[in-house]
Amino acid sequence: PPGTFNTGIECRNCSAHRITDQTNATQCRLCPRGMEQPLEGQQGCVFCQNGTFNPGDSPDGCIECPVGSFSAINETEFVALTSCQKCDFGAYASIPGSTECTRCPAGETTSLIGASSITACICSSGFYRTYKRPAIAVSNVSVSDTANGTDGTAMSVNQTAEEETGLFVKDVCLPCQKRTIC
Repeated sequence: PPGTFNTGIECRNCSAHRITDQTNATQCRLCPRGMEQPLEGQQGCVFCQNGTFNPGDSPDGCIECPVGSFSAINETEFVALTSCQKCDFGAYASIPGSTECTRCPAGETTSLIGASSITACICSSGFYRTYKRPAIAVSNVSVSDTANGTDGTAMSVNQTAEEETGLFVKDVCLPCQKRTIC
């Protein structure tokens, strides 16, 4: 029956990732590009799932996209997944089998396509990076110290001791000021 092949002695199920739709077949064939059959003894193949691909003639069926790339079925143009697309500039995919790339934070891009980590995100042209300042111990700050500033400078009512220490500066890319080079 379909899904099996005749060895000359007995009929056997086609192994996973191989099929036949013929009766009395003498061999099974691999699923075509973009398809797989994870079960044995089958007569047809199914499309690769998002995050995987089959370039064709794969004895392993659909395989996960490597980091830095993704695959996803386009809902308007249903096409079998035969390859993974590298993440474009300004995006990365840090896990195998990604179905989309993650955008870098605002003001950031990557210097290459196919980035595999957020660490590949750098400031875009016209932006500069701020860096976290080291934390300063504030264990002995009193309410009056917070109101007046630990260094004697006036602080706004909304400013806290944590802001005073410099912890409020985040590691982000900010636009360069007008008429400055950065």
